[in-house]
Amino acid sequence: MRWVRAIVGVIAVALFVALTWGMGAVARERGIPTWPHADAAIVLGAAVADDGRAGPALTRRARAGARLLAAGRVRAVFTTGGVGRHGRAEGVIAREMIVAQLGDAFAPRVHDEHASRTTWENLVNVRRMVRAIGATNVFVVSDRLHLARALRMARDVGLDAQGVAADAGDPHSTYAGPWHWIREAALLHAYRVARALER
Repeated sequence: MRWVRAIVGVIAVALFVALTWGMGAVARERGIPTWPHADAAIVLGAAVADDGRAGPALTRRARAGARLLAAGRVRAVFTTGGVGRHGRAEGVIAREMIVAQLGDAFAPRVHDEHASRTTWENLVNVRRMVRAIGATNVFVVSDRLHLARALRMARDVGLDAQGVAADAGDPHSTYAGPWHWIREAALLHAYRVARALER
């Protein structure tokens, strides 16, 4: 049975190394962009509550997108996300929140993508919309722990991107617990491996 223990040991070490790498990559992405401006902001989708209203993550991401637009740091905002388990499409709800916060004068500059179900689909679907307005660089808005994976995906689909952490300075973020660190580290590593196998 020594060979079984040896295999288990090798797998355990490999998983430890993968998670350590993933957690390091997640920790290094602070969500504080070095660019003062970008052509557009992409607000990534998040869950809608049981009552059909935006959940906490979608609310703070929409507000962060609104702040970027109001401050003149971007000339357009693209909200993303299709219909999940509850209510309407995440992208539609986020767009409505931004317009409600900033006023109807900003409505032509806020666009929604409303068919995607995953982060990858968010970015693939919105890429065409971003390019249609002539945007060459973007801020990707999400929760900090999600940004390392989201930015890798954004760059893989051809977007020149930097991240903006929607939960910066929020001690009550629902996306900051130990489980989320482990989950994001594992998902980032799994994505990295999947991309490598595709090549």
